[in-house]
Amino acid sequence: TLEEIIKYNQKNASSNLIELKRSRLKSYLTKKRAIYQRILKVCWAIDLKNKQYYKSNKLKTYSTIEIHNIVNKCLAKDNKKISIRTLEYDISFLNQILLIKTKLKHLGKDNGSFAFYIQNKNLWKHRFIIIQEAINKEIKEYLKDKKIVSDFSKEINNTINKNNIKNIKPKSSIADESIADVIPKGIKGINKIENSIEKNNGKINKISYKEYIANRLVEVYKIEKMQITKILKISNNEKTYINALRNLKLAIEKYKEEYKIEDISNHFIKEFKNKYSKKIWMMNGKTDRTNDFYEIWEKRFKKTFLNKNLKKQYRSNYEKENKKIINNEKRVSI
Repeated sequence: TLEEIIKYNQKNASSNLIELKRSRLKSYLTKKRAIYQRILKVCWAIDLKNKQYYKSNKLKTYSTIEIHNIVNKCLAKDNKKISIRTLEYDISFLNQILLIKTKLKHLGKDNGSFAFYIQNKNLWKHRFIIIQEAINKEIKEYLKDKKIVSDFSKEINNTINKNNIKNIKPKSSIADESIADVIPKGIKGINKIENSIEKNNGKINKISYKEYIANRLVEVYKIEKMQITKILKISNNEKTYINALRNLKLAIEKYKEEYKIEDISNHFIKEFKNKYSKKIWMMNGKTDRTNDFYEIWEKRFKKTFLNKNLKKQYRSNYEKENKKIINNEKRVSI
């Protein structure tokens, strides 16, 4: 929700923050949603033209202008046509997140050129998630030097300072809206944004989706590679392995502020191995299907963690008492 963004934003204690009104934030997020939808249409146009190219035995080439025309036809019904410069920005964006690699063939002076956009076969089927996460990163960057304030914060403060708060009529609706009304599903955790993809020496087709998730867990959350290997060994197939990594990432994002990531990953592996290696969907807290996410984390994990802490506390107290007894015995012997 918007309140969650504001709550996270309030953690920034810097004194040099720029004030950002909630209505401006809503407008910014609306633009990001439009960009997301537009980039998906660019992806669709590229996919269409590449299929036609291969179907024609690589004879039917295409140009950037053709991609531009297809995208504008899709956007025409909403009266949101874009310029060729905007399309170039979108294509550059797709190159940066490794979904495509642009190849241009110039046909000589004043003869134009034709283009080919090589799709990353390993990442293309996950383009929705990857594009969303890249946009998430941009949102985080935009908010890092800003302080979100009410549209009427100055008026309210001035009125309170005059000791006259009877006539204040707070404006509702904005704070009650969900981000889901503004940006696409999946772009909800502003405090859960990480780097989208690590480049692999420019070799675009060498990065698989499972490597992408595993790399993020290791590099962003500092999960030990041995833990990733354990998950791989427990998994009975590649799909289970990928879903296990995604579910671990979800758990870390939810509980990393309260608990050590090492404890979270250890509990996940224990549960995965003992109960869920053949029904990994039951560990997914974001699915609409029946799942055990609450049972796994809110009940079993917290209970295990509490017992672990009690044991540590008991052991610590025991060692302190034992040390006192030893010291007293030394004094008596002296």
